[in-house]
Amino acid sequence: YGPMMGYIVRGILADPQEAEDCLAQVRAKLWERAADYDPERAGEATWITALCRNTAYDRLRALERRRGREGELSPDLPD
Repeated sequence: YGPMMGYIVRGILADPQEAEDCLAQVRAKLWERAADYDPERAGEATWITALCRNTAYDRLRALERRRGREGELSPDLPD
């Protein structure tokens, strides 16, 4: 599922380093949450897709919040 995971994450996160960090986070979550997978609820690919998508969007929202705070900390000063 590696290529599929990369395709999903890179489609959401434009920065290659952020995408790689997110993929590492997804792999860790897959390992930690393997026992949570329920084949009665979804197929493996569907479950992995949802985990990738949600993790990437969470990371994107965090990046946007961080950028917003950085903009607030360094306002343009009048001449």
